[in-house]
Amino acid sequence: MKRIIILVASLGALLLMPQPTSASAQVQVQRATPAVPTYQIIGAAKLNALVAGGLPQATANYLFNIPKAFIAVGANGDPASLALSDAAKVRAGYPNATGTWLFNSYGPNWLTKNPGILGTFGPGGAYGPGKPNPANLAAVMYDPEGQASNGTPQAECDALEAGNLGTLKAAIALVHAKGLKFLFTPSADVGMLGSEGGFPNKYITWLRQNRGAWAAAGEDYYSIQSQQAEGTSIFVPFIQFAMALAHAAAPNVVTFIGIGINPHVPPTVITTRILRDAYRTGLAFGAGGFWQNVQRHTGANVSVSVYVHFLERL
Repeated sequence: MKRIIILVASLGALLLMPQPTSASAQVQVQRATPAVPTYQIIGAAKLNALVAGGLPQATANYLFNIPKAFIAVGANGDPASLALSDAAKVRAGYPNATGTWLFNSYGPNWLTKNPGILGTFGPGGAYGPGKPNPANLAAVMYDPEGQASNGTPQAECDALEAGNLGTLKAAIALVHAKGLKFLFTPSADVGMLGSEGGFPNKYITWLRQNRGAWAAAGEDYYSIQSQQAEGTSIFVPFIQFAMALAHAAAPNVVTFIGIGINPHVPPTVITTRILRDAYRTGLAFGAGGFWQNVQRHTGANVSVSVYVHFLERL
């Protein structure tokens, strides 16, 4: 507990510093030698957009047509039919990648009412006990975000805020019983109340609540959604402290960090250099993989060419 208090105090002091608000004020890190190909998470539609936007197919294959690449389908409560159709397309284009079914809920998705992990892999589910696994999918991702934004039931968000990992562990048990890998990728502020959340307070809350310990719930992979801090003075120390907590809790669990999306506040315009620095920061502090959040319209418009140039340089 003393260690967590020290980490929170250290990051809190940084919040008092002026925050960079342009690409000219970038986080500087000691350069780490890129280790590629490494683990990657990317949405199928996002990968397709990158290739359509100029990413050479040879580069896409090098980074994402490998077992270490989790190409996700099914976000935001998509119906199973659409997720399975998209998974077949992923298999056709990237046969060596790990097809991944993304769920934002354990129970029914609050927005779409489509089944979550329980309704899909639990008793009576389409892929429940004794039934064949879904075609072209070898992993399940649980990404609780928010009830109104992604359909995560409020009860699931509230449980995580309270440190109750019962639903998470139940989801892991169901998925592992099917012989599938499990990725836990919660938003940094899932369940946070009032001033606990938002930028940049959510990073202090994350450390204070030691959400790094969530890496030890039994999942195969854990991802820290750090991307909103990218391009600010918060990013490097948060990654350092967050990775230390996750590694202390679960040294053998591959832990990802999120990069690639520009923050809402301040509206830092993401550049290829910022992406490169974020990637090197992750490597420097032991990140085993990266969630490539290819977003163009969150806070500031980012050209696909920014992501393409970054990935080409890997």
